[in-house]
Amino acid sequence: LTYCSADMGLQRKMNGYAGSVAFSGKDDLVAVTSPRGNAIQTFNTKGEFREQLHAFDVCGLARSDDGLVATSGAGKVQLVSEGKVVELTTVETAWDNHLVPVS
Repeated sequence: LTYCSADMGLQRKMNGYAGSVAFSGKDDLVAVTSPRGNAIQTFNTKGEFREQLHAFDVCGLARSDDGLVATSGAGKVQLVSEGKVVELTTVETAWDNHLVPVS
């Protein structure tokens, strides 16, 4: 178990809430979502902060073949990979924080 932490200013931007935590499984990407902060923070497996990415109302998070998939209350399904958030699709569903890969 490794403790992951961003600097205090970035922690505050999460607005005191982490919705989901996931490990990509294929590289050293670990991420935490915050729908209240509209943010995804990424870390390596040593717990070192990488970046904070903007994603509106993002909460669900699960591993995928290409990185991590994130979902939002606005119906967005997004890929989190290589320091970017890429929208895959938008549906008329308000996603919550429970997202698991199904193969």
